[in-house]
Amino acid sequence: MPGKLLNALEAKIEGEPDPARYMPGAAVQSMLAGRMEERLALSEERAEEKASRAFKDGFLWSRQ
Repeated sequence: MPGKLLNALEAKIEGEPDPARYMPGAAVQSMLAGRMEERLALSEERAEEKASRAFKDGFLWSRQ
């Protein structure tokens, strides 16, 4: 009996872990979607700052 338990335990320890058992897929998808929204917002802000700086420094000009 102890041999069977030990063998079962060793098989479980040596096997590949299954991430789905430890982290729900929906939570990961939600986290990734939120991260993408943050990155897009920061990217847009950075582009606006660079364009404003280029106008201010005379590298770009408006035809208005």
